[in-house]
Amino acid sequence: MNYTVVEKASGNLSAGIGFSQVQGIVINANVSQDNVFGSGKRVNLAFNNSNYATNYQLGFFNPYFTPDGVSMGYNLGYSKRNAGQVNIANYSTNVLNAGVDWGIPLNEFDQLRFGMDAKYTTLSTPDPSDTTYICPSEANAAYCNSYGGNPFKDIVTSPNTSKEITDFVKDEGNKFLTFSPSIGWTHDTLNRAIFPSKGGQQRFSALATIPGSDLQYYKVSYKHQMYLPLARDLTLRLQAEIAHGAGYGNTDSLPFFENYFGGGTGSVRGFRNNTLGPRGHITSSTKRECNDTSPNPVCDLPSGDNPRLNSPMGGSNKLIASAELFFPVPFFAETKSVRLGTFLDAGRIQNGFGLNNMKYSAGVTGEWLSPFGALSVSFAYPINANKDLGDQTQPFQFNFGQNF
Repeated sequence: MNYTVVEKASGNLSAGIGFSQVQGIVINANVSQDNVFGSGKRVNLAFNNSNYATNYQLGFFNPYFTPDGVSMGYNLGYSKRNAGQVNIANYSTNVLNAGVDWGIPLNEFDQLRFGMDAKYTTLSTPDPSDTTYICPSEANAAYCNSYGGNPFKDIVTSPNTSKEITDFVKDEGNKFLTFSPSIGWTHDTLNRAIFPSKGGQQRFSALATIPGSDLQYYKVSYKHQMYLPLARDLTLRLQAEIAHGAGYGNTDSLPFFENYFGGGTGSVRGFRNNTLGPRGHITSSTKRECNDTSPNPVCDLPSGDNPRLNSPMGGSNKLIASAELFFPVPFFAETKSVRLGTFLDAGRIQNGFGLNNMKYSAGVTGEWLSPFGALSVSFAYPINANKDLGDQTQPFQFNFGQNF
């Protein structure tokens, strides 16, 4: 008996395009070689770009670092993020990062991970803007009429980012070098990676910047999801996520650009992405000039400040939970690439502990693994939204991705 063995191609080139309500068009590309120079090691180069972020990542992975299955990887990357594009306060970050990590299989279902990362972060905030109102003026009729139509000139200076951010930059600067060891644990008993119907998954992670870093903080998170088959084609998914971060040493609190966010797909659907939780504060100041020689009561009014709430800032504590019941599409029960569901979501983002400010939503969802990528759609009713407190709702939400 003769056998002919042909080595399969170990290289891979992929590209994709997707669309998200929050990030807009998302473009990605990836080049990888799983057996570089016949060594069994993998090298990959990845690129991702959207309105929110641009990422470049170079990685090296050795799945057989030790004979008993310990893996080791290196990564080098650059990312640029514009938070104002995704419903967050107006700032941007440029990050250079380098890291190494080890994966240790404990058994068939459990794995430990240890890592060490170095990051150099540059923070940018927009300059304040001035708006001049010369009254009377038809172009600014509403503003001018609110002061009785008398002649005057106002110069209104508005910061374009939150006071919390400007105070942080004043205290800490805008460039930070940090070193952070991390640990992670994963327990996975899902029966399949896509559309599982039974089993569960738990993930725990923790990191802390070491003393001597420009910023000193730590972050801890835990996520648990369970799939319970109730009938042949009826599956209940329960999931919860909790996370906490804080500063220590010379850093008073978790840096705002490390905050947690909630709302939208994967969180509390029906609320706009990233809008749950604390909002920043912004104060515009008014300088009044009067050159009118006739008596003008407006000129006797003092210049003043106008404080108001700004965009979401996120928070140092996160709690998200959901219950979702999946079932097949009527008349297409044998089609395994499509499913429908009903859900109840709950969650809150804040800077303290407790169950205050919990938000709830309920609705229906649909998911389709199309030949062009995954499509998810949800229609949600925000149960306790309060627009007077700044809650932003979005009942219809979707995401679509494509690879080719």
